[in-house]
Amino acid sequence: MLQALFSSRVRVKLLTHFFNHPEERFYARALSRQVEEHYNAVWQELNNLKRIGLLVSEQGANVKYYRLNPDFPIYEELKRIILKTSGLGQALREALDHLGAVEWAFIYGSVATGEEDFLSDVDLMLVG
Repeated sequence: MLQALFSSRVRVKLLTHFFNHPEERFYARALSRQVEEHYNAVWQELNNLKRIGLLVSEQGANVKYYRLNPDFPIYEELKRIILKTSGLGQALREALDHLGAVEWAFIYGSVATGEEDFLSDVDLMLVG
């Protein structure tokens, strides 16, 4: 779904990775391994996302690190879209798929309200 909206598979993978690790910073070569895409494609998308202000970069000793910019005007909205479609929600759908009898699954707590941090757990209620 997101790939159709954003038109770039690499961009979708990067956005998903960044929003699943919002507090972390990454360098291009490591990201290319983590999202399993060619370095040049990752580099190009990182520059595109930096140019629009969604990512900011910091120069390390020998590498440039990228991280999300929480001050980006539609950061929260984009975060919700990413996590609903290809982030946590999608991962939970795939993990619960084998149970078969689940009629409803609800995420609640800090993750559902968008107040989570890297120490937050995921509160999940299953009905069925």
